[in-house]
Amino acid sequence: MTDNLIILKRLVDLLADGQSVALMLVVEQDGPVPAGPSAMMLVTGGGDTSGTIGGGAPEYEALALARQCLADGRVRLFRLHLTMEAGLLCGGWMAVLIVPLGPDAGPAGNFFGRAGECLRDGAPVSLRIQCHDEPDSAGASGRPVGASPVRVFKTVDWSLCPAPAPSTQGPAASETFVFTLAPPPRLMVFGAGHIAAALAPMALAAGFRVTVLDDRPERFAAGLFPETVATRVLPSFAGCLAGPDADAATFLLIATYGHRHDRVVLEQALATTAAYIGMVGSRRKRAALSGDLLRAGWTPADLDRVDSPAGLPIGAETPAEIAVSILARMIAVRRDAP
Repeated sequence: MTDNLIILKRLVDLLADGQSVALMLVVEQDGPVPAGPSAMMLVTGGGDTSGTIGGGAPEYEALALARQCLADGRVRLFRLHLTMEAGLLCGGWMAVLIVPLGPDAGPAGNFFGRAGECLRDGAPVSLRIQCHDEPDSAGASGRPVGASPVRVFKTVDWSLCPAPAPSTQGPAASETFVFTLAPPPRLMVFGAGHIAAALAPMALAAGFRVTVLDDRPERFAAGLFPETVATRVLPSFAGCLAGPDADAATFLLIATYGHRHDRVVLEQALATTAAYIGMVGSRRKRAALSGDLLRAGWTPADLDRVDSPAGLPIGAETPAEIAVSILARMIAVRRDAP
């Protein structure tokens, strides 16, 4: 389960348990900032936290505001320019919306539960957040925290949007944001060997939904994979991957226990639109399989999609080191890094 899914589940559980919590969302950002897209964080009345909005000074100040929100029940919008004057060198700016929620949150628990269900089903979800205050408070910059303006609101309305949409500005006494959550990318690992056992928990921590597939049921009975990793026993590797199974948000890693199985899976992988196709093995193995596939009618452009030997060239030797190199490569693909 990825960070945002964990946060949403914990939020629903805390509200169902009658506890108070402050939900912090990075609703705007521009330029270099410490928070990633769709960053969110929870702070309970007892001071426990889940998630992060980037750490450092912005998070420290936001946590102080979250305690105020829990104390007075008011919503706060915290805008911070990460400049030298503010003691930060990033250079960008970010806005954090801090919303206190408690036993009287009404249908909020069901609302966030539905958002989590969308993500688990692989569908993006956008939360439309409308913050309201009295008309005579319009335009107030709020009480400063250091040099950072804070605007205070009375109420918040939540709704689900069918598709991502840009933030919109409402009347002067309100502000509207759209907070979009993308489902975690899926990683399918073919072969339940030592590399898969090392990679699966790391990929989970990096935000992938992981499924490991093999035709050896004893590999899954050995306790090699945590319960949070989905496993599937295959009758064989033939026909194990249909085109619709792997879309542009799917990552595929081929790490079976034999070259013939690798080729069977690789031909199926090339027929998909997967974002990433990796194959564990040597350059000699890649050359041999490439020759076979070219003779079978695949093109050089098809084979250029295959990352093999899979992973970044960091001199990895052990299964754990190889898993690190593969995960690093997949993160680079996911983030469109050069």
